[in-house]
Amino acid sequence: MAPNRTPASPQSTALTPLTNDLPAWAQEVEKYRRPDVNLILPAVPLSSELAFGHKVKVSLVQIDTNPDHGEIYKVGWRNGADVYALGKPALEKIAHAAGIQFQTRRIDDRSNSDFCEFECQGGMRNESGMPIVQGRTKAFNMPDVRAESLEQRTKSNERAQAKKTPAQIADDVDREMAQFKKHIVARTETGAILRLIRGLLGIRQQWTAAELAKPFVLMRVDFQPDASDPDVKRFLLEQGANAGRALYHQPPPMARPTEAQFVDEPDEVEEQGADAEGGEVTQPDREPGSSSPPPQGEPDYTKLALEGMGVLGLPLDEQAELMKKHGTDYKALYLEVNERANKRSAA
Repeated sequence: MAPNRTPASPQSTALTPLTNDLPAWAQEVEKYRRPDVNLILPAVPLSSELAFGHKVKVSLVQIDTNPDHGEIYKVGWRNGADVYALGKPALEKIAHAAGIQFQTRRIDDRSNSDFCEFECQGGMRNESGMPIVQGRTKAFNMPDVRAESLEQRTKSNERAQAKKTPAQIADDVDREMAQFKKHIVARTETGAILRLIRGLLGIRQQWTAAELAKPFVLMRVDFQPDASDPDVKRFLLEQGANAGRALYHQPPPMARPTEAQFVDEPDEVEEQGADAEGGEVTQPDREPGSSSPPPQGEPDYTKLALEGMGVLGLPLDEQAELMKKHGTDYKALYLEVNERANKRSAA
């Protein structure tokens, strides 16, 4: 006789909703988890505060579901319905909204014109302000591409009960491969980029038309400190100017010469360093944080420190922390940045 077994209560295996356990900033994002949108989020921790100066931004991206417009393309069918994949224009819109930055490089030795391989590395910030960095590769080998295309065209010809001969199918494949090889470098680089975006955001490959018609909602974490602080405001303005110069390939403003660069002839020093009665001429001391120019011969520590942090490639939040640490003592800020540069050079 079988032993009596009490069936498990449905409540005992049901998962308790965790929305209320999320930090406040994450709960604001979770309200977009609705059936009429595609919410694309990286892992959201149950207990984590945003890093200093960081804020969450939520963006909405609408995908054009007409395959003729290039944002999606058909990859097959499932349960009697066509399925599509997101093309490069759509994924780049999503990547921009998510704050993803990436760079690519070709990693094959270029000795074989039928083979090409690219690597794409990129990242985005998490809630702690730290970058999440990943890498993806993509390679094309023309003999493999040709064999796959020939197999697909042969199967399609059989399903459609077409009357193309194997020779005609081979001619079609040869024409296709000629165009493919012509653009193999661009295709490979694009493939690596798209793999990276999908990997960072966890975007699946196949979608139905109805799913793609829903808008995509994405979260990004940006460094956005309090601009009411004068030091932070000056720092942000300087960073904006540097970004503009980099965008339009303009050289940075020339830094003031340092003390070692001031070379005066002895008679000029004597002439400028004494007044009519032979007394020494002194410059008034500058108040900390004053906008007046520094005394003759004294470096502009503010500009030197900002340029030094840029050369070191310090993250924006780390630069803001350094400025907050030293306040208006820009010489101390410059000395710490210079010390870091010396340590990096010695390493």
